[in-house]
Amino acid sequence: MRQLSTRIRSRFRIALLGAALVLAGCGTSSAPRRAVAPLRPTTEAPKAISTPPPRSAPSPTPTVPQLADRLYVRTLYGSADREMTVLNAASGATERQLPNGVPAPDWSIVFAAERADGRTSIRAVEAGSGSIIRQLTLDGEYALPAAGLDGTPGGLAPNGAWLALAAVPTSDELRAFERDKHWISRFAILDTAFKQAPRIVTVDGNFWFDALSSNGESLYLIENLQGDSTGRYQVRFYNLRTKTLDPQVVVGKGESQVMQGVRQAAIASPGGDWLYSLYLNESHGPFIHALNLDNRFAICIDLPKEGRQDWEKQLFWSLAMTPGGETIYAVNGALGVVAEVDPAGLHVRRTATLARAATSFGPLSALARLLAPVAEAKRIPIGGALLSPDGKMLYTLAEKGLLALDTRDLSVRGRYLSEWALDSLALSPDGKRLYSVSAEKRTIVWLDPVTGSELGSLQGAQLPQGVLRVETRR
Repeated sequence: MRQLSTRIRSRFRIALLGAALVLAGCGTSSAPRRAVAPLRPTTEAPKAISTPPPRSAPSPTPTVPQLADRLYVRTLYGSADREMTVLNAASGATERQLPNGVPAPDWSIVFAAERADGRTSIRAVEAGSGSIIRQLTLDGEYALPAAGLDGTPGGLAPNGAWLALAAVPTSDELRAFERDKHWISRFAILDTAFKQAPRIVTVDGNFWFDALSSNGESLYLIENLQGDSTGRYQVRFYNLRTKTLDPQVVVGKGESQVMQGVRQAAIASPGGDWLYSLYLNESHGPFIHALNLDNRFAICIDLPKEGRQDWEKQLFWSLAMTPGGETIYAVNGALGVVAEVDPAGLHVRRTATLARAATSFGPLSALARLLAPVAEAKRIPIGGALLSPDGKMLYTLAEKGLLALDTRDLSVRGRYLSEWALDSLALSPDGKRLYSVSAEKRTIVWLDPVTGSELGSLQGAQLPQGVLRVETRR
């Protein structure tokens, strides 16, 4: 997996807000598994997906007026604390800028961290106005940990009451690590009302943030066993109440305690007692790591292994959960596979192979694909799958376009925008407008989710990466 590690370092170094990618995995396989090494936090500017930004991007021009939707859009260019833009879908106007932080479950507040001169300012920003409603300052430099490969900031407990930040290593610490391979990891745990003094957790070893329980007592960490070059990991539990690291490894019955893979995305159960993380592994195949945050155990749920060594298509694996948490869908439109998972029984109920559209490449398109494989490989979908409000339809990104699946039989009922390379999906609260982003075209487009007909678009946006939220004003 050394080659895979190199590819991740070169292609996917999108550690927004200085966050580090979280790496882990689980399960066993008859074939030996190669390891993936974690990436340290970085202050590099985010990279473009495929093409550089224009010298002077025109103002977004809407094609359909009179919509009440506000779009919370993450872009790939901007200052470190101004990378979420709220756009009026009717006029194309920018209503406000928000920090690219982690939102509360109801999106009323966005939590962000900004580092300067050896200190970190943590701000609670009102999403509806962009105003800072409270903040505190920590000694030392900390960052929100990344939730997955797309660089989306994480660190929030499922109920939004607690927030974890990871220390950003100093230059001296990095040099010391390169010299003696020894690491001291630090985390800051805050209550999001900022009423309690922050708790600083110091752990001897190379640890990364995994999850935080809703009661603020359980911190789960990924432990790198022998330095960045070996890629061997295990999940550990830190008791925030007693301030101790449990000597036992968090592992499911019959599972190996040593884990490998790359976390692609994660979703919490409605009650906040479970965290379901989707991992990619070239040898074993993708799986869901189901972590019980209250009772400190984990179960691995294997997903279909089709195309597991096709790394570019593996990146299209996405999760969607029904509002009540009765069902999780793991789907990959690029590979044409979907699995319906039972969270209560912790197993796959059924799987389906999706009928693929016929693909024909002419000489010019074949030449373009040959000459620009790297640009095409840099797509890391954000919110690549979602359910309609009634749960009857599942929408997911494909290698080109998007698919509409009937959840009754997991069949393909529609193929939309089949010539577009898309990066994100989002639905209006009433389920009547399906938004998608094409960074390649610098366009946000919205469709009728039933017919797939185009309802409107915003063009000229400077490399939008994804629509994180759609808010409808009445």
